[in-house]
Amino acid sequence: MTLIPLIVQLSIVCALAYFLHNIKTESVRESKSQELIAQIFIISRDSMELIYSMSKRFEPEAENTEGNPRGGREKPPAMRNLDERVDLALHNSKTDPEMAELLQNLRNVQNRIDEMYAWARRQVYRTRYERITFKNMFSPQLIQTAREHANATSAVVLLEQGRQAQNPDRMHKLMNTVWIILAIALLVSALLAVFLGYLYVILIKRPLKTTCETGKLLAKREVLPKALSGDDELSSLDRLLHSASDAVEEASEKERTLIEHAADLICSLSEEGRIVAANPYTKRILGWTPEELKGKYLHEITVPEESLLSDEKLREAREAAELCVFELRLQSASKKIIDTRWSCFWSASQKVLFCVVHDITESKNAERMKQDLADMISHDLRSPLTSVNISLAILARGAKGTLEEAQKQKVEAASAQVSNLIELVNDLLDFQKLSAGKIEIERDNFDLTEAVEKVADAFALKAEEKHVVIDVTGEKALVNGDAKLFTQALMGLISSSVKVSPQNTIVQINITPEANGYQITISDSGERLPQAEIDTLFYSPFTSKIESVTSRSLLKLSICKLITQAHGGKMGTTSDDTNERCTFWMHIPTSFSSAQVEPNLVFKDIGAGVT
Repeated sequence: MTLIPLIVQLSIVCALAYFLHNIKTESVRESKSQELIAQIFIISRDSMELIYSMSKRFEPEAENTEGNPRGGREKPPAMRNLDERVDLALHNSKTDPEMAELLQNLRNVQNRIDEMYAWARRQVYRTRYERITFKNMFSPQLIQTAREHANATSAVVLLEQGRQAQNPDRMHKLMNTVWIILAIALLVSALLAVFLGYLYVILIKRPLKTTCETGKLLAKREVLPKALSGDDELSSLDRLLHSASDAVEEASEKERTLIEHAADLICSLSEEGRIVAANPYTKRILGWTPEELKGKYLHEITVPEESLLSDEKLREAREAAELCVFELRLQSASKKIIDTRWSCFWSASQKVLFCVVHDITESKNAERMKQDLADMISHDLRSPLTSVNISLAILARGAKGTLEEAQKQKVEAASAQVSNLIELVNDLLDFQKLSAGKIEIERDNFDLTEAVEKVADAFALKAEEKHVVIDVTGEKALVNGDAKLFTQALMGLISSSVKVSPQNTIVQINITPEANGYQITISDSGERLPQAEIDTLFYSPFTSKIESVTSRSLLKLSICKLITQAHGGKMGTTSDDTNERCTFWMHIPTSFSSAQVEPNLVFKDIGAGVT
């Protein structure tokens, strides 16, 4: 349907373009004709002046004029200009055979004038008689040439004037045709406008209005009118809106069902912190029904000591561009304290804070039990073990008398076992602190390669006893972090590799630069970890084994990974099937932001230039 107006308009435009082009062609032709006539008049004038100047050479005042035999070979400027004008006119008319023939005739006459001029210039008159004799012979020919030149120019002018006489009629017909086309175009455009307006109202405006009303009703969740019938785009859009309405209603029903049966408290809060709506789970977690909870302020159900904290967290949630997560302790209707984790998102359009509240009371109790266990290990286990170890050391030195060799071996064995227990207790405490993010990281610049070499030197004697070589390769690697924690991680990895390495093998340690940091690889010939232990390597020691079946300390490896992660790095393990070597790697960034790691960790910058 839209092609009809386009075809009509294109036809009108093409017709107008054709006739306007003809008008332009006629105008250009008339302009060229006038220009040609003007050029012919100039040629005629200059030629007659030249002929007149040649006739003056035989007057008495030119009695003593001497001939110039060589001068006849050179044309004066006026004659050259005449030749150029004639040649230009002939060139411009080469597409017009009739005019070209007349101009060629003019060109021939002009050539004879040039020849006669050269002939006259070459003559030398010794006596007056010779001059008069040449004049009587030359003048008739000059007059005849002048007549021929006048006839040639007149023929050109008459031809062009005849053509110009016909031009007004052609221009008048063309202009009338253009006006007729414009009138037809105006009439057709008016009819098309009326027709298209009618189609617009019937096919676009009314369906579009209906579709807009359907969209508004859909936004208000109201009943929609009957869907439009038809195969056009607007009808399809209207049917699509009805389908979307059905899908939204179905999704809303599922959403309501999900919220009502959710195992978390889902609620919405106003900008002032007043509870607007809540799901039925509020009865289970707080002891209030949704109707009873509606209208209460958040600080009313928060424990008194965290009332101000709740207002601050709500303000932060409103200002946050993304999901905001925080913890609050709530007080139920029965005055029971409940630990909760809030995940909130602020809707600027609805001015409502949507919240999902998860009950973390059990996990908090588990954390407190874990902390109590750590405190118990620290005070009730590590201290007695340290005292026992000191007593055994004093006994080994002979404080109670000289020991026999068998007694001394038993004391040393007992001391070694106690030392292992103390080391295990220390590892458990370190793991607990790192897991809970309760360790202070002192950031400073240090050389990673130098730290590796120091740890390798510390284990050199133990490695030598097993005939194991520790080989460290790498250039200076300046990083930013806690050198003590890194040393602890390296000691755990290197001691584990030395422990499991067979005799006459090499523990290979490489420090290589990578993008934004360095990678440490520690490779040994010990037995590789089973895949099951690799998958659960870094789980809590309370839910996994402390030592691998390969005699590697999973606890120390877990501590190494936690230290690496605390510095924004990564740790993993790979196995080389070609030479049956086991490799642990650590990627350490040159610098890191505290926002990239555990949020509970405390960072303390102690070095200059720390970023």
